[in-house]
Amino acid sequence: MKKHKGFFPRKEADKVIWIANYVETIQYYGESLGLPPEKVTEQVTFAQAMADAICEVDRKKKDLSAAMAFKDRAILEGEKKIGNMAIFIKSILGDEMVATELGIIGSKRTVDYTTLRPSLKLKTTAGGVLVYFNKKYTHAIAIYSRLRGEAEFKFLDWSVESPYKDRTPLVTEHAAESREYQAICAENFCEVGQFSSIASIVVG
Repeated sequence: MKKHKGFFPRKEADKVIWIANYVETIQYYGESLGLPPEKVTEQVTFAQAMADAICEVDRKKKDLSAAMAFKDRAILEGEKKIGNMAIFIKSILGDEMVATELGIIGSKRTVDYTTLRPSLKLKTTAGGVLVYFNKKYTHAIAIYSRLRGEAEFKFLDWSVESPYKDRTPLVTEHAAESREYQAICAENFCEVGQFSSIASIVVG
């Protein structure tokens, strides 16, 4: 079957704009082109169905992104609060029996903090930078960032699941900037081990 791809925009956002123009124009010129009304209606129906499908998927993507962000925040805040309570029960109250019943006794693992360091990979995405990481079996990581050329890293956030999305806006709107990221592992939101290697990316 012959496919007419040449004049269709490749980007879906552009395609929606193209469809709106096509629908308006074919309705305006349909009669002068000698097209029966039912043929014009058919064209409008198929074109609008395309636009509606693209817009619906875009809405669902935005809903999913918001839901994922909400889930990440809930996990981060919940694990922080529960982790602090676990420290209180185990370290201050010293009640190991209750701690065992609560399931807050972690598996025994020998960790050499002199060599423990997370690994990072970066990727730009709409509205920010995705920081992919391996936290090496620890509870979370602390993520730091700076602009290239700055002396000090600034704390961004804790993260328990990879990837972490850094939504920090550009210092100068529409101007690209080079950022550097570093992270360190954490147990119950206390930093442990060594900092990762510095990862760099151009944003904007």
